[in-house]
Amino acid sequence: MKYFTDGFTLEKNPSPRGGGYTIFNENNELLKTQNIDKSGMTNNEAEILGVFECLKLYCKEGDIISTDSMNTIAWVRTKKLGKVARQDLLDIIIKCKKMIEDKKVNLIWEGREYNLAGVYNEKNKIDTCDIGLFGKQI
Repeated sequence: MKYFTDGFTLEKNPSPRGGGYTIFNENNELLKTQNIDKSGMTNNEAEILGVFECLKLYCKEGDIISTDSMNTIAWVRTKKLGKVARQDLLDIIIKCKKMIEDKKVNLIWEGREYNLAGVYNEKNKIDTCDIGLFGKQI
């Protein structure tokens, strides 16, 4: 199964109101949208939390997770965890790395226009701080 995750923040990045993430599967089914009320939440934090939740709740051996976050991919692929800029997220990053390895999940990057969760967030104006698919503020 292929899953699509996308994180978001509200108002701006970092957000005074929080953000969250959305998860879809390859059948274009919305599995989860999670809102997190946390002042100072960043988009990078929301992105890694979406991947973590997808790994924890949905992924089976050999599944694929698509994200548009190069940062998330870099975090889970690094061998130098001490160099991760967000040490406050290190526990989540380590758990993601372990689940990816244990379940043999392939975490891939795809542009947002191909990410069902990202398209959903934009269409429903959930991701109010990002630039839209066509370069305009939503």
